[in-house]
Amino acid sequence: PARLLAAALCRTTKSLNVATSILYFPMLFFSGATIPYELFPKGLQMVADIMPLGIGIDLMKAASMGSDMERLGCRCALPEYCFTHYLEPGYKEDHILIETCEAVTEKKEDTELVKFRELPEITAACIFHKGSYDKFPETYAAILSFIEDSGYEICGNIRENYIDGIWNKDREEDWLSEIQIPVRMR
Repeated sequence: PARLLAAALCRTTKSLNVATSILYFPMLFFSGATIPYELFPKGLQMVADIMPLGIGIDLMKAASMGSDMERLGCRCALPEYCFTHYLEPGYKEDHILIETCEAVTEKKEDTELVKFRELPEITAACIFHKGSYDKFPETYAAILSFIEDSGYEICGNIRENYIDGIWNKDREEDWLSEIQIPVRMR
């Protein structure tokens, strides 16, 4: 669509090439394809978040991680599910730094995309979330209220376990996730 719009506005192929270069190269730069998104300062990350090419790069990285795991001979621990490990304390709704994790039966050699490590055992307040991820803020409100009311405090980074989802359930109502928040008594 952007190229069609540029073509409609430009009178010559030379001006079209200039216009599309002005659009294309910033998208390429901010997509994370040339410089990892995590290395951008917060301001540039906000710009990158609105660039459409970044979504494609994220999908390609996720696919590559899966092929790296397969190439290394990784076997997923049972039951199979992935989880997100938040790398900053507390609950945030945007500009979130995460790791996507998969439990495996044994450590293998690290690659550029796949790093192996053991997460420490934690004491956690946990809650199951059934249904669409759009309702996560309500589930977070419930568990955060429980933590506060029960005399606990958050003492580590949050984990979200994705047990059932689009990969194995046909209906959003059947998706199942677990939120784990590390806690200790105040």
